[in-house]
Amino acid sequence: MASVSFLLKEPSATKLTPIFAFISFDGQRVKVYTGLSILPKQWLKGEQRAQVRGLPDNGTLNDALELAEQQLLDCYRTHRAQGQLPSTEELRAAVVPVPAEQVAAVATAGF
Repeated sequence: MASVSFLLKEPSATKLTPIFAFISFDGQRVKVYTGLSILPKQWLKGEQRAQVRGLPDNGTLNDALELAEQQLLDCYRTHRAQGQLPSTEELRAAVVPVPAEQVAAVATAGF
């Protein structure tokens, strides 16, 4: 089974820092750029999500992280169903960086 975790590129930075996804499966770990950034002080390390209390705009960022996680897991499951493991390139292609505004539109449309 695959698992996805999110980490900040520079967790001690004082400015926006990129969020990376790491997918682990069958002894492999692949780093994937999400196209998303956050101020480290707004990041909940234990939950691997953005703080939303007092920061309502971060809810959209969390939606984008959920979408990225689903895209990675769907890619993994599709390849495993065919008896294969996904390549690094296929996993990276599965997570196309999507602006947070578009994720919000998809989430409100019920997709």
